[in-house]
Amino acid sequence: MNLLIIDDPHKDRADAESEASRRALHEWHSSTALKRLQPDRNAIVRIQTRWHPGDWAGRRLADEGQIEGGGKRRVSHLPAIADPKFGRTCSAVSTASRCRTRKSRPGTRCSCGPGGRT
Repeated sequence: MNLLIIDDPHKDRADAESEASRRALHEWHSSTALKRLQPDRNAIVRIQTRWHPGDWAGRRLADEGQIEGGGKRRVSHLPAIADPKFGRTCSAVSTASRCRTRKSRPGTRCSCGPGGRT
């Protein structure tokens, strides 16, 4: 296998906060998933919400590091609420999943300057 895509390895915050669940996920990753990849050419795409510092992504980053620091992992942050540094209008809500609207995310705040753009 050359490509492994893992989407939401933790089902929710409680799962990510469970040490037993985190341990089981790490064991699956180490003993099963990595062994199925071709050693010379492979890629792993990991998509998840960060729930806990020691969650699956946190463990991978602690063990393997980010490319910018000489490690193996490239991290892309895709916030649900727009961040102007990604070129989206301030306060725009990502609607790619489940057609969310700003009203469905009470308590969200805009970090942009006046006028809604930087």
